[in-house]
Amino acid sequence: YGHEIHDLASNVSQKMAESFGIMSIDFKDWPFIFRIIKYNFIPHDIDTMGVQLHSNTGFITLFQDDDKIVSGLELLDDSNSLKKVPPKPGSFLCIIRDFGWSNGKFFNVRHRVQCKETITRYSFGAFMLASRDGNVEAPAKLVELDHARVYRAFQYEELR
Repeated sequence: YGHEIHDLASNVSQKMAESFGIMSIDFKDWPFIFRIIKYNFIPHDIDTMGVQLHSNTGFITLFQDDDKIVSGLELLDDSNSLKKVPPKPGSFLCIIRDFGWSNGKFFNVRHRVQCKETITRYSFGAFMLASRDGNVEAPAKLVELDHARVYRAFQYEELR
């Protein structure tokens, strides 16, 4: 499963880069972390936060919930409103994050998990980090006359 999810994350990243006309990056060797997240909610937890509002530090994140249809994920939109994400069995949710690599073209989505039901639930997260050398820099193709470099190059570890 880990190899398959890494391939999926790599392919999604490749398609995102290609949508900007960037063909020279191979995401297959980018490291990622795979986590199994357990939420063990009890009646006292209803309407509390399971995970506080945050953003991920990697390039992209893929989430898949177990087969239980439990809502609770909320995304903060650009008007600072929380939007509920309805669960969809058998699907993945992709959170794009890397504003540094994209020169500000990608939006870093903040999200949280609310307890809505008293049930034990599992989520599976694949967090693709930065390139193997840890360097985060917008490709030249994303730095244009009308869209100057927004972020200096930095090491991924500086962000964490």
